[in-house]
Amino acid sequence: MTFAFFNEGETIIFDPTREEEEIMDGRITVAMNIYRDLCYLQKPGGAPLSADVILRLVDVCSLKAAEITKVIREAIEANSKKVMSLRMNEYLLKAFAPPPDEAMQTESSIISDFESCLLYTSDAADDLLCVDLGGRRIIKKK
Repeated sequence: MTFAFFNEGETIIFDPTREEEEIMDGRITVAMNIYRDLCYLQKPGGAPLSADVILRLVDVCSLKAAEITKVIREAIEANSKKVMSLRMNEYLLKAFAPPPDEAMQTESSIISDFESCLLYTSDAADDLLCVDLGGRRIIKKK
């Protein structure tokens, strides 16, 4: 996270715009993870900042890192639920739709829309070359 400072450190702005960066007295960039580990700190010249000010900025950064991480995790979870719902709806529509006209859609094009997934059932036990043991397919040696 970048902070710009003005008036020799009297005014500090979080996430400055391009225009603010053009007139700032200096900047400090801080990177932290969710565990409050300081991963990176850079202050390339500019007006001096006291250690107290830098420590306050690190505290602000740790709060922002937690907020941003929470927003990102919530967005990922919401997107995952949405994607799974869309995939399930797509699957159900294709699974229970009347047989498609061969010119419009083939079985291989339906299969290519989905990730590979193998499901072994007790039918595998009827096969002479394998036995189903609790969902695991064991191949018999000849």
